[in-house]
Amino acid sequence: MAGRAAFAPDGHTLNPKYPDLRAINPKMKIPGITSEVFEWERPGIWNGGHFYGPGRLHKVTVHTDEGITGYGWNGGTAAERPLNLFPGYVDYFRPLVVGRDPMETRALSYDLGEKLIKILGIG
Repeated sequence: MAGRAAFAPDGHTLNPKYPDLRAINPKMKIPGITSEVFEWERPGIWNGGHFYGPGRLHKVTVHTDEGITGYGWNGGTAAERPLNLFPGYVDYFRPLVVGRDPMETRALSYDLGEKLIKILGIG
């Protein structure tokens, strides 16, 4: 199967190089998600097409009951959206994630993406 991923019946990729985290706890859960906003001053940068102002990042932290933590970042120096919008999205999606198994990535992606697009409409 060179060049092709093998999938378990539940949709997880099987790769002997990476241990299956479900062996730690087959019923691992997400008890909480936190959201933090960072903004710092720095000299502006103009690259001829865009001005990069203050440093800006939004950090989402996903905690598991096994002590494994995942991080996601968005925003960045070119982000023009107000950073105070991002935590509201985390608050909105939190009930769809808390209590779920973080290893069920296919189901989580569907519930957070395709399923909501059908409910809320394309943004």
